[in-house]
Amino acid sequence: MRFVSLLLFCVLSLSALADEQVATASLERSWGLQLGDEVVLTITMPDPAMTIDNSSLPQRDRRYGAWLHLNRTELTENGLTMHFQLINVPIEKQALETPEFTVRTTQGQFVSVPGVPMTIGSMLAADIGDIRAAMLEADHASLVLATDAVRQQIQLALWMLIVSLLVLAAWHLGLRPRHRKPFVNVVFQLFLMKWRGRKDADVATRLLHEAFNQTAGTVIVNSHLQAIWDAAPWLEPLQDKVERFYQQSTAHFFAKEAASTVDFDEIYALAKACRVREKLA
Repeated sequence: MRFVSLLLFCVLSLSALADEQVATASLERSWGLQLGDEVVLTITMPDPAMTIDNSSLPQRDRRYGAWLHLNRTELTENGLTMHFQLINVPIEKQALETPEFTVRTTQGQFVSVPGVPMTIGSMLAADIGDIRAAMLEADHASLVLATDAVRQQIQLALWMLIVSLLVLAAWHLGLRPRHRKPFVNVVFQLFLMKWRGRKDADVATRLLHEAFNQTAGTVIVNSHLQAIWDAAPWLEPLQDKVERFYQQSTAHFFAKEAASTVDFDEIYALAKACRVREKLA
């Protein structure tokens, strides 16, 4: 009975070996491999009609032997592509093979994948003698660069910038007031008065009168406002406000009885409106 069982086991084993087929395996590059390189193994099935069962594939994200780590696998039309990474290298160049394994097809057949020879080596020279001599040395001290010249250039540039800004500010704030247009000048002076907290309506009225006189080229009174529209037709949209200003000014300065005081903010608003028209003219 034991003999019959042994004979039956041998027959089944031989039939299984007869059914097992061998795939073709090749490497994208099998020489000059160093630490960290990717080893791409291409496997071609013996029959194009064969389909590999995913459950029979080697486990990914694990180490195979002392040298290789399997990162990922990709099924192709007639085989498989395996991406290994070289995670260790010997001190001297050494020839070895990729791992051997067996996969199963969806039809229940077993296909052996043979190992492929490859050569790996260290980045160190083969004749290094004592290993300690080839160890990396510690990082050298950082180099100290001279920065005095750069600092002086930066300081000089900053001083030039500050001086330029001061000159521009002084230029804008009053070095050339005569070259400003009349209403630009009066708005600037009223702004300074407001900023200093000195809202003098009488002074503001006189300044605005001067701006109208300069614009018209003559002294303007309430009864001769037509000279303004003739000299500066761009002020006509503000005719009502200008006439009201002259009426209030005449009543304030020339009436026998004291009239209501003029409003600084109202004069300031009229001056800014005239300045806008002046810039567009």
